[in-house]
Formats: sequence, C-alpha cells, structure tokens
Amino acid sequence: MVMKDYNNLTPGKDIPSKGTPMWRDDEVEAIAMDVAMRYERSRGWTPTDVSSDGEHYGIRSVGPNGEKRFIEVKGRSQTGAIILTGPEMDKLRQLGDRAWLYIITHCKGEQPRLRIIQDPISKLNPEMLYRQVQYFVEESDWLDKGDEVHPIEIL
Repeated sequence: MVMKDYNNLTPGKDIPSKGTPMWRDDEVEAIAMDVAMRYERSRGWTPTDVSSDGEHYGIRSVGPNGEKRFIEVKGRSQTGAIILTGPEMDKLRQLGDRAWLYIITHCKGEQPRLRIIQDPISKLNPEMLYRQVQYFVEESDWLDKGDEVHPIEIL
C-alpha cells in the first residue's frame, strides 16, 4: 500500500480549489447511515442499506403505502461542504423527485443533525471538481434547501 504524503499536496491539483480536503471516515459514514436508517424507521418506513450493491445511492426505503425513497446519505464529522460522485449525480438526476439527499452533520458530536432534500439535483448547484468524477456542493448551497429534521424525530 502506498501512503500519500499529505504534507506536500498541491492546491487545485491534489486538493480541491474550494473548501477543505475531505477523506473517507468509516466511523462518520456508519453514524450517518445509522441516523438515516433510524429516521426512516421512525416514519414507519422500511429502509434497506444498498450502499454496497452498486446502486449509486445508500438506502432504498419503502413506505407503508408502497411509496419508495431512493436516498443518498452524506455524513460530516462537523459540518461543511459535501462531495457527490459522477455516478451519484447521474442516479439522483435520473430518479428526479423520488431521489433524496440526507446530509448528516456533527456525526461525531452528541447530537447529529439531519437535513433532507428531495430531488436535490433540481435544488443544488454542484461544482464539477474533476472531469465529471466529483462534484463539490458548498454548505451554503445545501444548508437552506430541504428540511432540517428535529433531533427528537431521529432518536
């Protein structure tokens, strides 16, 4: 395994020109998925984790009436911008108003916060970072979209 020397990164090349560099944090991702799954169950829906099935979204949730939500989950240890991959963007665009983006912030804090955005592609303005492989969504872009779920609803 080759370890990258993070002390010698080049802004604009190795680091996105905007925002803070992000690295995968399995603990944050697990917390975010757990919060999203608990929220769906609290609504009386049946969520299924499909994040490792190649679906390009994290959760498929079915309501009592058979309605489906296709949910991409993004977690942050604190708060800030998020990254969407090209395949995630394509899937969210394809699903339209059946697509949901759940952004869970403060995952390593005492009370994670959940913001849900239906049909996120129609509401957000992602900035392409690299050849349609990654898209950067500023916190100021997603923060006022959708609804913040009151913490009591996800306990």
